Amino acid sequence: MKPNPVQSENQFGLAWGMDVMRLPCHGTAYFDEQSGISYRCADCGAVVGSIGMPQVCQAEAQKWQLQKALGGTGWDYWSEEI
Repeated sequence: MKPNPVQSENQFGLAWGMDVMRLPCHGTAYFDEQSGISYRCADCGAVVGSIGMPQVCQAEAQKWQLQKALGGTGWDYWSEEI
């Protein structure tokens, strides 16, 4: 179920939009309405793809990027499946 952008606010005080991104680290990121340009992880609060992402999350994303480079499927960030 996707959050209502008017009523939904996370523990970091950020209002979430309707776009949901599934992350390789099993986190969920929502469009950050305050920034207007990025997705922010609901678990750790980091901007997806930023230097502020935890190392474990960056390593998991790199693993999937390498798999795609080697001919695999890679990670589907917009999948409804977790």
